[in-house]
Amino acid sequence: MFVGRGSALLLKTFNCALRVRVHASVEKRIQNLVNRGYPKESARLAIERSDHERSAFIQFAFGVNWSYPKLYDLVFNMDKLSVDLVVNMILNVARSNEIEACSVDALRSIAMMALARRAEAALMEAGLSLSHSVTLSVSVPAPGRIELTGAVQERTMRERAEQVLKGITGVVSVDNKVRVYSAV
Repeated sequence: MFVGRGSALLLKTFNCALRVRVHASVEKRIQNLVNRGYPKESARLAIERSDHERSAFIQFAFGVNWSYPKLYDLVFNMDKLSVDLVVNMILNVARSNEIEACSVDALRSIAMMALARRAEAALMEAGLSLSHSVTLSVSVPAPGRIELTGAVQERTMRERAEQVLKGITGVVSVDNKVRVYSAV
């Protein structure tokens, strides 16, 4: 589970990610904090500051308004609903056949993204992505398959990149234009 700070945008490519926004009026939120012992003015200032920071972050990082309803699958107005009711509704949707059916594809996508990030990190650690004489691009078109494209000025750099990726995947196969590394 991801909470806030752009998670709806970070997960937008995962069809089975359930993006939920829980909203309440400022008055309701102030009352909730007052009920927890906050002075009313401190609660108001904390809410204003939090809303401003979240809005600014989402606008800066993703270029969108965080309250745009199309970013979410479900939007709940807590002025009218109880927490228990909203929790039960979210759980029912999360457990639905529609969401469950796509979770296998999501896990596959996450594994492919993780492999790409591991390969990129390994190349960075080996100093093969920070040089002006190296332009390498990593992609994972299928589970366990890394494709490395780009150019290096020296053959030793290419060999080093191959060794780095071989260390991640275990097997190296090569075709003419793309270096392909398949996991065992």
